[in-house]
Amino acid sequence: MINNYPQVTFVYNRRKTATPTVKAAVELRITYNGKQKYISTGILLYPNQWKKGTIINCPDAIQISQTLDKLISDVRQIILDMINEDNMDISSIQDRLRKKESSSMTLREYFNKRAEVRKYGITPDSQIRYDRFIRFFFKWGKIQDFSDITDANIIAYDKYLKGSGLKRSSIWNCK
Repeated sequence: MINNYPQVTFVYNRRKTATPTVKAAVELRITYNGKQKYISTGILLYPNQWKKGTIINCPDAIQISQTLDKLISDVRQIILDMINEDNMDISSIQDRLRKKESSSMTLREYFNKRAEVRKYGITPDSQIRYDRFIRFFFKWGKIQDFSDITDANIIAYDKYLKGSGLKRSSIWNCK
């Protein structure tokens, strides 16, 4: 049986890159037996938006806090499952988290969820590109579910984009 438990906490600006005009990442840190594993939350904040683990001075503070609360809850459940299996491996937590997320939602829901998190704080032009990609991707239609993500379908999508008449620099921005 596992004798000690992993510690789970959020870390802001781990790389010390944040300034009043440059955002930094909020990451989830899991510490166990002297090892650490960091998991990206996809959330970037300015230094004045993070205070002792709380999001402040941010118009979307409630939604972002809810996203972080769900993430830490999901990770703690995965850790509990690993403890019950007597198989604690913090390096596999992120894979289990992805499987948990993908099994509980459709591919379109997953894309939309990731886009909402990734769009926070970026330029309107970049936000439009996320929405455009999702529309274009599902209009193509050959990948509708997680099980459709295969090497063959990825290659087919790449060929489709290259044959669509888009300039090389804009293929992955989709029209």
